[in-house]
Amino acid sequence: MTVWVDDAGLPVRQPGDTADRALAAFSGGVTAAGVVGLAGAGTLVLVRRTAEGRRYAAWEREWERVEPVWSGRDHRGTGAGTDRD
Repeated sequence: MTVWVDDAGLPVRQPGDTADRALAAFSGGVTAAGVVGLAGAGTLVLVRRTAEGRRYAAWEREWERVEPVWSGRDHRGTGAGTDRD
């Protein structure tokens, strides 16, 4: 019976062959690439949501300025549209 031991003399599992090590390395690489990809995708989602929120806020501010002129209504109570029913 063959018993494998480490440097301290404690029993360990038999080392894998070349194919086992290659599969472990490949699996680790795929896992690392997946983690990096998910982190990148998450970052992209956060950046886009932030940018869209700012864009929508800017659009809303611009619409508040333009809409009274465009529609003929003045929401401040003066100017065009205040005497219409």
